[in-house]
Amino acid sequence: MMNRAWFRPPRHLLVLYVLLTLVPSMLLLAFGWRLLQQDVELEQQADARREEAADVVVAALERAITATEQKLADPEAFRFLATTPDSISVAFSEGQLEALPHGRLLYYPLASPGSDAPVAARAAALIAAARDLRKSGEYDAALTVYSEASRLATTAIGEVPTELFARWARCDLLDHLGRRTQLAREALELRELLLEGRWRITRPVFDVHMEAASRWARAGEPPANHRLALSDAVDRLWAMQGQTALAEGSGRMTLAVNGTQFTVLWRRAGDRTTALIAGPAFVDQEWKRSKKEKAG
Repeated sequence: MMNRAWFRPPRHLLVLYVLLTLVPSMLLLAFGWRLLQQDVELEQQADARREEAADVVVAALERAITATEQKLADPEAFRFLATTPDSISVAFSEGQLEALPHGRLLYYPLASPGSDAPVAARAAALIAAARDLRKSGEYDAALTVYSEASRLATTAIGEVPTELFARWARCDLLDHLGRRTQLAREALELRELLLEGRWRITRPVFDVHMEAASRWARAGEPPANHRLALSDAVDRLWAMQGQTALAEGSGRMTLAVNGTQFTVLWRRAGDRTTALIAGPAFVDQEWKRSKKEKAG
């Protein structure tokens, strides 16, 4: 019988086998664990750097906003705060409203009827004459007088500027006469002037004339734009006067209007309130850009 020890591997070979298989595995495991620890440490360091960067960004943003707030108290700087089309500076005082830059709004909480008394009397006389001519069937003569009245830009018929009223009256008469081509042309021009903010009118006046002009021009509802949203935002801020939201001192708020988010900075001293209403373009240009420059 052959000796079984002949078939057994030498002990030193077993030890060598264990060393060659187990030790590298242990080393690999240890190395992987160390890499995992390093990844965790690196991620923690990255989180810390991100938090530090965020703190710098927030601090720079706060400085930019604070600098803008300080300009609300400076009458000269206040006039030039609204640097983008979706922003406007407003001042409320004793039932008066100033909005800068001029012509940026499509409608206002308060109308500006005009103050040229002699010309206003002439405007009233022309409008009355045009109405009489229409009643008597002298339609072309009435259209001519309405055109003459539309050139009196400094007057108003009640709260409606004479030019706006005369243009509307011409369109109404053209509609009555069935002169569709001329009506469409003049109604479209009236609609474009309304959307350019040509007149300082209230929202009800704007809505009535916009609806009529759009119907006559077959142009549909006006598209949503920053001027419509900005005008609505000023209306809302005006309605807040006397409320705790605009108490003595200063503050910040946001207004969501027709899908546009506005940031409002305001300051109230006595009966005077000054405010900046800023849309997304202003935030990007004036605050975020300033933030990036200071953070960099």
